[in-house]
Amino acid sequence: MSDERLLFDRRMMYGLIFLGGMRFGEAAARTWADYDDSLEPLGRLHIHSSYSTRLKVVKEPKKKRAREMPVHPALADLLQEWRESGWAELMGRTPRPEDLIVPPGEAPTAR
Repeated sequence: MSDERLLFDRRMMYGLIFLGGMRFGEAAARTWADYDDSLEPLGRLHIHSSYSTRLKVVKEPKKKRAREMPVHPALADLLQEWRESGWAELMGRTPRPEDLIVPPGEAPTAR
């Protein structure tokens, strides 16, 4: 997650999974609107959906319950850096609330 030899979008996904305690599909379905960094002492991610790689659709999470996840300070730092520079470098524009935190596909590489 912190190794800069990895692409930034991959580090971001690993951070969501490892520090966020999410399944891959839950992390893949997160949008910027799901992240509230205004809360103290820790920001929160609202986990209310999951992407099914088998069905190729966004669906309910596995336990069928939405939950709030506190954001670890290391993940908050990564999210801030990603939102401020990495995401825009990868996608060519600043992120909007409805954009996925980690866009799918083979976008141009960014570090």
